[in-house]
Amino acid sequence: MKDNVILKKLRLRFVLTCAVTAGILLIVLFSVLWMINLRNQINEIKIGLDAVLELQGYQITPPKHPSFEDDEVSESRSFYSRAVLFSVSENGTIDYQNILENHPYLEETDDLNDVINATVLAASADRNFYEVNGHFYVASMRAYDQHTDYVFFDWSAERSLILRSGFWFIMAYLFAITSVALIAYLLSDRVLEPVEKSMSKGKKLIANASHELKTPLTIISANLSVIQSEPESTVKSNEKWFEAIEEQVNRTNGLILDMLELSKMEDVGENIKEPVNLSEVVMAGSLTVEALCYEKSIIIDDQIEENVIINGIKKPLERLTLILLDNAIKYTPYGGNICVKLYRRKKNYVLSVRNTGEGIKEEDLPHVFERFYKGDRARTQGANNNSYGLGLAMAKAIAEHHDAKIDCQSVPNEYTEFQVTFRSKG
Repeated sequence: MKDNVILKKLRLRFVLTCAVTAGILLIVLFSVLWMINLRNQINEIKIGLDAVLELQGYQITPPKHPSFEDDEVSESRSFYSRAVLFSVSENGTIDYQNILENHPYLEETDDLNDVINATVLAASADRNFYEVNGHFYVASMRAYDQHTDYVFFDWSAERSLILRSGFWFIMAYLFAITSVALIAYLLSDRVLEPVEKSMSKGKKLIANASHELKTPLTIISANLSVIQSEPESTVKSNEKWFEAIEEQVNRTNGLILDMLELSKMEDVGENIKEPVNLSEVVMAGSLTVEALCYEKSIIIDDQIEENVIINGIKKPLERLTLILLDNAIKYTPYGGNICVKLYRRKKNYVLSVRNTGEGIKEEDLPHVFERFYKGDRARTQGANNNSYGLGLAMAKAIAEHHDAKIDCQSVPNEYTEFQVTFRSKG
């Protein structure tokens, strides 16, 4: 239940992180686009007004506005036909006749005087943008000796479009954030899958370690109880109990050391690797276990290619070789055979350790590299009483750290073979 709560919190944090990150990026992007659109629109209007004043300075009349009767085509009017130009003489007289000749539709406008007065005031005060009776205008001016030319432009329609685009930007933003949050939620299971597996693996590790530690601790406790029940006894008389305690202490210590080494192998970073002569490592490992093979009358056959060089770390590779050899010896019956091979296969090198024996059941094969997994308990009795099921897990961690692949093949009552495939140094 606690793990589910943690996963839910992680999922929520992942979704929020994705949504917030996307939200910040999108709001910056949409804001920049909207501001660029607004700025370009304003600049175009200002440039157009300046052009109208420039033409007027050269006595060139801008295009006239279509007649009022043709107002149905007003939306296609050019900028210059919509810009209203008028002059104010030195004594303050406004040339209304020129305005109405060029823009006859203004005769129907009730607030023409208000707009003209507002234009003069705004332009004189260097205030280009202003509002009159709900309409929004842009104005500019150019002064001469005898008169001053003013021009204004009703940009209410353009302003409305810009504001409307802002609204659609907001709608698009909300849709995008919702979509990102939904996609993040749908992907969260895949993203959190390694975390969930790690948590499950951790729980299983604790449970298995607790199970493995329970037996020696129980034996130690029982032996101490026997010793305490006879307070007058001597150390000599309790020798067998102390030996049993020592054996279990060593067993527990071995388990802890193996767990620490496995954890170190799995968590190791990118250690500096160097060329390693794998042929020498495998040959040395094979020589090391010859005495153990002799005790069980096992015939070990070495087929090791010379001068196999890989990039790696020597000590972990020695550990990997000994783990595979030790595992093979444990499960090879008296008088059995072990074959150790190191050879090139295409662009890779393969280390193979094969032993005869009862093999591994098909249902156990997918689990042989899991921590504390021992398969059929009947199979491991006698041969593996001191094993904790950590050796092959450690072998897999070493192989993966060397970018190698480790596999297991087995035929019941015939053989078991472990193969480690390394990339060649070249």
